[in-house]
Amino acid sequence: MIVSNAHAKLVKQLNNSQVVQRDRMNDPYGNTGLLEVVPTTERELADVLTLASEEEHLVTVEGAGTKRGFAGTLLETEWVVSLQQFTGIVDHSIGDMTVTVKAGTPLRKLQKELAIFKQALPFDMPCDEAATIGGMIATNESGPKRLRHGAARDHVIGLRVVYPDGRIIRTGGKVVKNVAGYDMNKLFIGSMGTLGVMTEVTLKLRPLPKDERVIIAFFNENQLTLIEDVVASLLDSYMEPVALEIMNSTWTEAVTGEVALGLLISFEDIPSSVHYQEQYVLSQLPKGTNAAIFQREDANRFWDQWRKRESIQTLDQSNQQTAVKLKVAVKNFDLFSVLQECKRLTVQYHVSTSFHGGVGHGLGVIILTGDEQDICLAIADLRQVIAGASGHLVLTHAPLTIRQTVDVWGEPPAYMELLQGIKQAIDPQRILNQTRFVGGI
Repeated sequence: MIVSNAHAKLVKQLNNSQVVQRDRMNDPYGNTGLLEVVPTTERELADVLTLASEEEHLVTVEGAGTKRGFAGTLLETEWVVSLQQFTGIVDHSIGDMTVTVKAGTPLRKLQKELAIFKQALPFDMPCDEAATIGGMIATNESGPKRLRHGAARDHVIGLRVVYPDGRIIRTGGKVVKNVAGYDMNKLFIGSMGTLGVMTEVTLKLRPLPKDERVIIAFFNENQLTLIEDVVASLLDSYMEPVALEIMNSTWTEAVTGEVALGLLISFEDIPSSVHYQEQYVLSQLPKGTNAAIFQREDANRFWDQWRKRESIQTLDQSNQQTAVKLKVAVKNFDLFSVLQECKRLTVQYHVSTSFHGGVGHGLGVIILTGDEQDICLAIADLRQVIAGASGHLVLTHAPLTIRQTVDVWGEPPAYMELLQGIKQAIDPQRILNQTRFVGGI
């Protein structure tokens, strides 16, 4: 491909789309492109994809670029299509508590606008300031509050999607009660942008909670059994926490300043309910256990600090060391074993391990920091251990060199043939986000 010819053809055929030739550089994360195309309308986006399909140009889709370290083994494709112009609320039904928003809208900006009406999108995401709605839906993100609020897919009512051949489709609807036929939304949520480009997303909202509480109990390294007992007691009770997380000492120190194992319990509700549940939790803690309690505004600041800990900016500032973020999925109480494995990895491979895991749902996050080769060995070791417990491990942020060495997704699933068939039916030229999904799709 001759870049200058492609540039000229794009400028000629696409009315208002901005087409810029990017500087070639040694990018640590890859998933970029030689030409940046910035459509301003859905029709222009469809024209871009139609041209790409006809001439078989590989295309990378990008919102704010905060997920470039998640999957993919290509440094660059021919074009990178940016959705930076697809921002803003299309429709907000306050009474029905739904919102339709353009896919390039930053989550933080949307939340601020919804807060005016005392509503919120209950996305609990470990995201950066610029992270977009489309990127979160494409990766099916979630955070500690998944226990109560679920993942991104649980809030999507409808989508507008542009297929690789330029066709524009709508899935789902704009109302919460939509049960007609197969839920096509699920096809695109979590597909890493390999099947189509989302332009609009319709989402369910929730009222802002009247009150919130975050309780963190601190334990010594030899008190893991005590933490298990407290967790079992809470899960068997009538309490309804929005988050129930265990943390190794590295993570606890980063978010609280205390060097100890941590157990986080969070509640959102009316003040009387939150107070009652707070008192119940404190009564269940072993005698002499120290605990920190964050109320309302302090809780909001705490969660901001928590998200910052997982942000790409923080991971990139790891004192010249490589930082990798992993997501593990196991049976919920097996997370206690994962916590112990983190301690072993620190000693055996000389890497720093920072861990938290939701013992209500079995999903955990591990951040490994250290030498690249040691990190690769640690990931291979941990993946084998987790597979032995019928679990799964995925790299959600890593430099390109590691993603080219270690399979982001692990072993392909038994239904891999089905995934390949769907990709072939929708994107036969395989132009969209090549290698970004399971099995190199």
